[in-house]
Amino acid sequence: MPGLAAIGITTDFVDVSTDTEDAALEIMLTCTCQVAADELGLTEAEPVVCDLDLAATDRAFPELDVRVLARQTDRRNVCVFRFARPRMENR
Repeated sequence: MPGLAAIGITTDFVDVSTDTEDAALEIMLTCTCQVAADELGLTEAEPVVCDLDLAATDRAFPELDVRVLARQTDRRNVCVFRFARPRMENR
């Protein structure tokens, strides 16, 4: 994503849709929670930024199923989020 890369965030999206579901994985090499913690001088990053972002997405798109599959704040190598909804013709 060029816009995100311009502000130093490295992320990629993978389409994992099926016949019944539109779905994508967001894979973030840059953890926004870790960036925020570093800027605040904190030694431990908490997933607050992700939680707020996911809550806002859930409120804006209630039909979207949003799941956290991995977080760097949980000592994973990347952050991975899954976004899914039933296919239009299946709704």
